[in-house]
Amino acid sequence: MVVEVEGTGEGHGSRKMVAADYIGAGQGDKVIIVTGSSARHVFDAETPVDATIAGIIDSLESEKE
Repeated sequence: MVVEVEGTGEGHGSRKMVAADYIGAGQGDKVIIVTGSSARHVFDAETPVDATIAGIIDSLESEKE
């Protein structure tokens, strides 16, 4: 699945990356992505994966100062 990674802070845009979708996220869902060796633990040890969707975010709250 192609995911758009939102930037944090002022002046940071977004970028796109490819992540393996193990859980079946849908278009427009906000997701949690793991990278590196954590991404490979979802599959067997020999699966060549750099990023995996590990969860779907139901709701998100933030505090502003």
